[in-house]
Amino acid sequence: ETRAQHEKIKGKDRKQGKKQRKKREPGREMEVRTAYQPLNKLKEAIFAPLGFRSKLISLSDARKLLWSYVKANELETPDNRGVRLDPILRQALLRKGDKFLMAASIPKKDLAQKLTQAMAKHYCIMIEEDEEDAKFIDESRYSRGDAPEILISQGSRQGNKVVTMVEGLEPWEIDPKELAQLVRKKHACSTTVQTTLRKKKEIKMVVAQGDVKSEIKDYVTQVFGVPGRYVSISNKITKPPKKQKNKGGGGGNRARIASLMP
Repeated sequence: ETRAQHEKIKGKDRKQGKKQRKKREPGREMEVRTAYQPLNKLKEAIFAPLGFRSKLISLSDARKLLWSYVKANELETPDNRGVRLDPILRQALLRKGDKFLMAASIPKKDLAQKLTQAMAKHYCIMIEEDEEDAKFIDESRYSRGDAPEILISQGSRQGNKVVTMVEGLEPWEIDPKELAQLVRKKHACSTTVQTTLRKKKEIKMVVAQGDVKSEIKDYVTQVFGVPGRYVSISNKITKPPKKQKNKGGGGGNRARIASLMP
């Protein structure tokens, strides 16, 4: 009973923590963590025999496992600058056509690079309030690839009217309406949140009247806590998304009905 009560309290704490993250307190910070998924050949030939059973691993731990294999099999070259390539290393780390495929050994620097290439990169966006240990990898929170950028660009509408567009907010758990409200309040300008397609996927885009690209980058980094290297400003002028039109009961239908009346 005591354990059940403890788990119930712990569950409440987690829910409260999630609610706190959505408050977007000024000055909060985000951190992007990376982990790697070893490809099957690497995992089965080298990592699994050394006790690795998980899906993801940190780059430092992956290097430790690889180095443990090299040490255990005495593959280090006499000058300590390279590693002799045995059949298992060739199969696990080298691809067809690799320049080291027929070599007797490989420099340690190149071996480290081959290790990274033999794994799929994943990312996780951590918020300052999260108390998760940096060494612990919660695989359910990681997504494959690199952390996406937030793109701020400029467009024109109705002749010479300049608008600023922001996309890519959702992966960072930023509500587009919240950003639009902040920009509207700070600059007394018209802002809207519109839906558009990117690679056949619907995304939300904030469109603000005027050139406020630098100001919006400051809000995204300082208020919402996104690291600056993940926020880019494009100088290319593009067209903002068109507002969706209502498909039924338009003026065209009324005109056709009127023409049929006596």
